[in-house]
Amino acid sequence: MKKYFKKQDIIADYLIITLGALMYSISVVVFIKPAHIPISGITGIAVIINYLFPKVSAGLLNALFNIPLILIGIRSFGRVFLVRTIYTVVVISVLIDYLPMIVPAYQGDILITLLFGGVIGGAGGGLVFLRGSTGGGLDIISKLLNRKMGTPIGTISMIINAFIILFSAMIYHNVESALYAVILTYVSSSVINSILIGTDLSNGAFIITEKPQEMADAIFQRLHRGVTAMQATGMYTHKDKTMLLCAVRKHEAIALKRIIGETDPSSFMLLSNVQEVMGKGFKNYLGDTGSKH
Repeated sequence: MKKYFKKQDIIADYLIITLGALMYSISVVVFIKPAHIPISGITGIAVIINYLFPKVSAGLLNALFNIPLILIGIRSFGRVFLVRTIYTVVVISVLIDYLPMIVPAYQGDILITLLFGGVIGGAGGGLVFLRGSTGGGLDIISKLLNRKMGTPIGTISMIINAFIILFSAMIYHNVESALYAVILTYVSSSVINSILIGTDLSNGAFIITEKPQEMADAIFQRLHRGVTAMQATGMYTHKDKTMLLCAVRKHEAIALKRIIGETDPSSFMLLSNVQEVMGKGFKNYLGDTGSKH
């Protein structure tokens, strides 16, 4: 029975990742690309090359550019990250090339383009992140540079994407397109943050379990999060118990619940919202480290 539920969870994860990839691809193909609005990330590079050389597939370029980056990230981010990211990249790459044959491009008002492109793309990206995947590309570069140099992930992404947007605007010979890209990025980022309930919001978990070591090992192995054990006493039974304290990102809360349910279904957990977590794996006192411990 335990394996059955785990299998269903994995299927649900991939269905939601697929939906997120579809939504992101629709935003690119239907709204953003036809309006010649620069796109951040590897997808943006692929789209601008496709604009310069129409016979070169944007989807294929997106996949090819992501291969070396994913290989670089294997050791740092693990097998689950690798598999899910590869799947997401493949789905997005295929959809970017084949969706135009099915869904017509929107050629109307630019404000509608920015609004729907940002909301749909942001919602798609949020769903992908929520289920433990990414669209690959610059997310991997940002995380790796963050681990090696300590520079906040947001700062790295902003600098890299600013260069991509400015370069794309030069290629399109349209300064306004860069300004549109800023609005689009803001809308998209706001939607992603809403889905993840804030980039700085995390969850604090207090877990009372009869299997503290097994629980801690499972959390560390699957989420790479540290766990602290504290002694507690059940006031009804007057028995000594172990309470585990663990902090996780919002998008990791679902996986944490699964781990707890699979390891000790009789355990008791208090899951609370935490405004900010400082320390290894979260934010240091100068900015977001984004690394895990």
